[in-house]
Amino acid sequence: MEIKETIEEIKTLTTSLRSELDKAVEKGEKDSELTVAKLEKLNDKIDKLEEQKDRLETALKQKTVSPEAKNAEVAEEKAKFDAGMEKFLRTGDKKYMEELKTELKTLIVANDVNGGYLVSADRSGRMVQQIFEISPIRQVAEVINLQNADAYEGIFDDDEADAEWVGEQSTRSDTDTADIGNYRNVAFELSATPKMSLKMMEDGFLDIAAWHEQKVTNKFARKENAAFVNGDGVSMPRGFLTYAASSDADVYERGTIGQVSSGAATTFSFDSLIELQTTLKSGYMGSFAMNRKSVRVARQLKDNDNQYLWQPSNQAGEPATLLGDALLKFEDMPDTGAGALSVAYADWRQAYQIVDRVGISVLRDPYTTKGFVKFYTRKRTGGMVVGFDAIKLLKIEA
Repeated sequence: MEIKETIEEIKTLTTSLRSELDKAVEKGEKDSELTVAKLEKLNDKIDKLEEQKDRLETALKQKTVSPEAKNAEVAEEKAKFDAGMEKFLRTGDKKYMEELKTELKTLIVANDVNGGYLVSADRSGRMVQQIFEISPIRQVAEVINLQNADAYEGIFDDDEADAEWVGEQSTRSDTDTADIGNYRNVAFELSATPKMSLKMMEDGFLDIAAWHEQKVTNKFARKENAAFVNGDGVSMPRGFLTYAASSDADVYERGTIGQVSSGAATTFSFDSLIELQTTLKSGYMGSFAMNRKSVRVARQLKDNDNQYLWQPSNQAGEPATLLGDALLKFEDMPDTGAGALSVAYADWRQAYQIVDRVGISVLRDPYTTKGFVKFYTRKRTGGMVVGFDAIKLLKIEA
């Protein structure tokens, strides 16, 4: 299904969802078992189509590679590896090992789960892969690439100077100057040490290196994005949900984030979303973030004019909207429930900063364990809130 068809199908299902909901409300059967089941089924279909739309958009952005080009690429990578190994064995210089970019896991032919399934006379069927959800905060936050430093330091210019009105002959008194502060965003290390048997490397029926490279890369992405949301800042990035609440959501306090109450037990409402949205200063370009289950709640909300708050995307490259602003799916955010910080509204580029020091790098070790090759895989990245006035959170009441 093409992107345009997917978007149209989302719109059709959204109309069906709203029709079922309106009929149930009119009959007083919104919370009936049958209605809930129907709405869940329609929501499931919309979620799957939105995920399909995201995958299609990602595929369009990626360069299409022909089989001939892919084979040439594999041959080139193998030649690079062989050359690097030859230089390492001849000189003993570890820099040649660091140039070998392959990421694999412990795979053993004798154990099906750990790799035996991949060695066979003929395996022509497709590989069925599980889809893991992720919080795509990198797409919207500020990202800094560090050079020759383990941290990024900046200044908090969040105070103002004082001033006074005076008459022509009045005495001019000293006025207060603005106070400033500083922050330090440290790049922490994310590590994995997979290994693979030599037999698996020799006899695997597919390009195991490329397959597992993608697996490790995806795992690193999920780990770091989860930390950007919930990380405690100890040997990892600090997530935006872990900061203390300010004493007043409308008043800026460095190091704290304003929180708005949902006004209802176990869920959020139109009024609470409006309050959250309007608590952020008008100079910021805000967008909502919540997980998939919370999006289902948002799909059923109406404003005071009986209009639905959630609107599906109208074209490729555009997200769905909530109250006219983009709605982002951060799957690491908590479900809508008592006491949870289930909805965020922020100018993400102003609010959250990510620092990258070293991308995914691999050091190959064929000597420590005979018959195996270890792949020391690592990445250095960090993250923290730097714009405390550019983000607000909605807390569900107990």
